[in-house]
Amino acid sequence: MELFLFMMLVLDVGSDSFEYMDIVQLVINSANGVECVKRMLESIDVEGDTTRHHAARGEHVEVIRLLLASGASPIRENIYGRTPTELEDPDSEARRVLEEAASAVTNHS
Repeated sequence: MELFLFMMLVLDVGSDSFEYMDIVQLVINSANGVECVKRMLESIDVEGDTTRHHAARGEHVEVIRLLLASGASPIRENIYGRTPTELEDPDSEARRVLEEAASAVTNHS
């Protein structure tokens, strides 16, 4: 759980010196097995935001792709009923990536 909180902090606060992708990859690689990764990806903060919500706010496209490739759901809503897609600028690449992933999930359901 501490790794999840660290990843959320990095995505929120960040710094130009951080390589977001490397940090998130390190956190995922440090997880103790598939179930641990799954728990991290589905963990939420006090507003119900997941790592995807935080990555979407920062428009960290490569991080979003990594989280999705690791099994994260693009359609998880926060306590306000908003998905990561709804947090983005409509013309951003981050939104396009999340919408494509959400569409793939809803088409397979």
